[in-house]
Amino acid sequence: VAPAAQQLAEVVVRPNPNRSADFERFKELFLGTSTLARQCRLRNPDDVLVDYDPALNTLTASVTRPLEIDNPALGYRLTVYQLRFLVAFADGGAAITSLSQVVFRELPGGAGQQRRWAHNRLRAYRGSLPHFLRAVYADRLREEGFEARRLRRVINQRRAAVAARLQQETELGIGGIVPDSVRKILDQPPVMAYLYRPLLPPDSLRRRSAEGRVWLRFRDLLAVTYRPEKPDPNYREPGPNLTTFRPEAEESVLQLRVPEAEIQPFGTLVPTLGTVSEGYWGFEKIGELLPLDYEPPAPRLK
Repeated sequence: VAPAAQQLAEVVVRPNPNRSADFERFKELFLGTSTLARQCRLRNPDDVLVDYDPALNTLTASVTRPLEIDNPALGYRLTVYQLRFLVAFADGGAAITSLSQVVFRELPGGAGQQRRWAHNRLRAYRGSLPHFLRAVYADRLREEGFEARRLRRVINQRRAAVAARLQQETELGIGGIVPDSVRKILDQPPVMAYLYRPLLPPDSLRRRSAEGRVWLRFRDLLAVTYRPEKPDPNYREPGPNLTTFRPEAEESVLQLRVPEAEIQPFGTLVPTLGTVSEGYWGFEKIGELLPLDYEPPAPRLK
C-alpha cells in the first residue's frame, strides 16, 4: 500500500532539553487521551525536543529527525516529518497549533487484527472533522448524521464594566466591601453564548462554484453535533462549579479564521490553518488521525 500523507499546521519552536513533566504533557496534548490514543507509542522519544516557557505560558516541541509512532489500535505506523508544535495556555484551556507531514504505513496483522483495525478506523472516522468536511462537500450533512447550528459569543459588557470599575478602585486604594448585587454580576460568565436552534441549510455553510469547487463559509461560529455515536469514555466537558460531565453526543465548535476556506474532496481545508476546532474535535488528536485516502466501507444492503 502506498504511503498516504496528512498535512497539519505551522509554528515556531525554541528547543531545550526535555523535563519529564513537560514531555508527558506534550505526549498527552499531541497524541491525545482517548481510548485509541492511549495505545499509541513513540518509537524514538529521545528525538523530540520539548520546551515550556513560563513567561509566555507556552509549550513547544520539535524533532531532530522524523518521529515514528505506532498506533496498534488503528494498525498504522506514523512517520512525522518536520514537527512544529505549539501550545498556548490561557484561562484554563490550551490552544494547540501543529504543523508537520505525516506518512502512514500499515502494520502487519492477521485476519482478526485486520477486522479489529477496520472497526476502529471506522470508529475514528465517524463524526470526525474530515468526515464533516466530506459531508459538507458532498451536501450530505443529514444523511451522514450531522447537525449544524449557528453559535454566537459576545462579551458580557455589564460584567466587564463592573470588573473594570472594581479594578480601578483597587488601584486607587478606594475599594471597599463588594455588595451582593455586584458579586452576582461578577459571578456571570465573561462571555455569553447564544445557540440558534434551527438547523442551518447547506447554502449557509458552503459556496459551490460552477466547476464543482466548494468553500466552507458561515456566520459567527458553527456548533456541530454528531449523534450516531457516543463520545469516547475518556471525554469530558466542563460543567458548572468546576465540575465535568460526559455529553450524550459528540459536540464540537468550529471557527473560521478566514472569510472562507476551500474544502478538498478528501476532507481537508485550504488554507490548513483556516479553522479552529473546540469541543470533541479538539479532543481528537493524533490517536484518531487517518490517512487522507481513507474510505469507510460501503454500508451493507438490507
